[in-house]
Amino acid sequence: MTDAIEHVWDRKEEPYLKAVADSGACSWSKYYNWSEVFSEEQLRGRIEQYLSSDRGRDLRIGKIEDVIIGNRTPGGRIAQLSIRTSHDIFKFSADRIRWVIGRTSNPDLILPSDRFDVALDRDQSGNIRKITFKGSGYGHGVGMCQCGAIGLSRKGWAFADILKHYYTGVDVKKLY
Repeated sequence: MTDAIEHVWDRKEEPYLKAVADSGACSWSKYYNWSEVFSEEQLRGRIEQYLSSDRGRDLRIGKIEDVIIGNRTPGGRIAQLSIRTSHDIFKFSADRIRWVIGRTSNPDLILPSDRFDVALDRDQSGNIRKITFKGSGYGHGVGMCQCGAIGLSRKGWAFADILKHYYTGVDVKKLY
């Protein structure tokens, strides 16, 4: 499922960039379902690194106490994620979430998408040991899903029909 541009970035609505379902056309992709698992210390380190570079100074956020999913976009992506720590509550919105969290599997990369659920594993004292992000999809989710386009072409869809599916209300015309 894609999303409308105004739900992912701080941009004005565009008639051809609306949420559309691809009916599992991208199910062949290795990112159709994915997961990233962090220890509390790993995720805290990622957030501190992100905030320190964003704010230009060394920042310690305190121990993570909760990860709270706020509202979601029509396409199922997280519109707001709050991290409650022993020091404060840190809120991240839309596509920025992917940059904040990153990946344990490859720390140089951002989270595959912000369409995910969060599971917290706590010890007997209630302290978070492990945070699991289970998601689907790859990318920001605006416009054409490249994996979905490949999947639709494998089902016999013509390129013009694929473009019109992902970019609603457009006409495909020959210009030469």
